Amino acid sequence: MVKFHGKKYPFLIGHRGSPRKAPENTLASFLRAKQDGFSWVEFDVTLARGGTPVVFHDETLERTTDGNGRLEDQAIESLKKLSAGSWLSDNYSHERIPKRDEALMLIGQLGMGFNMELKPVDGRERETAEAAIFLAQAAWNEKADLPLISSFSRLAILSAYEIAPNWPRSLLFEKVEDDWKEIGKSLNLHSFGMDDACVTREIIQKIKSEGYGVMVYTVNELERAKLLRGWGVDSIFTDSPTLLQAI
Repeated sequence: MVKFHGKKYPFLIGHRGSPRKAPENTLASFLRAKQDGFSWVEFDVTLARGGTPVVFHDETLERTTDGNGRLEDQAIESLKKLSAGSWLSDNYSHERIPKRDEALMLIGQLGMGFNMELKPVDGRERETAEAAIFLAQAAWNEKADLPLISSFSRLAILSAYEIAPNWPRSLLFEKVEDDWKEIGKSLNLHSFGMDDACVTREIIQKIKSEGYGVMVYTVNELERAKLLRGWGVDSIFTDSPTLLQAI
């Protein structure tokens, strides 16, 4: 485990569970991640119609369910009728889109830590942060490791800070912005999460010299993982359980 700002994180975190073995962002994927040896998982939270927080990555349903259209337009009752696993294998045709509460309950039962990424649609940043965090904060076991809250949305991260200031936060970048230092201070961040494609040794060293953690997504090759670790990256998100075993 590594530490930054007094928080502990494993070097390898299961990206949406263990998606090479089970359909991403499902209860089956989190269970598989535990079986594969991951101690932490990352998952996404967005809002269904009516404000119910659900575990799902895309704005639309087509890629990972047998439904279609925008998720935010569907009530939870409709979403629960969809298969969230048949796209990967008929063995997972019974898997459903989990509610946030269902995911947290299982992850807690498995004794795992988690990174909850907020995926708000435009205009619902504060609402998404509130729905994702409020009940989770009230139910949190104080003896467990604090979760990590992340998002590409600065407004969602700011809202997360206002709701749960003691929970660490990570702002995600597809490309590191020139004013990252000012952003980190203004949002009171604990870490930055970066696309592997934009990571350089120089930017890692600069960010870490300011006291922030560095997390990189999505890394599935062993040699790349070793290189990033040597550069000082604190955690990587991976789809590959074999990478976990090799590391």
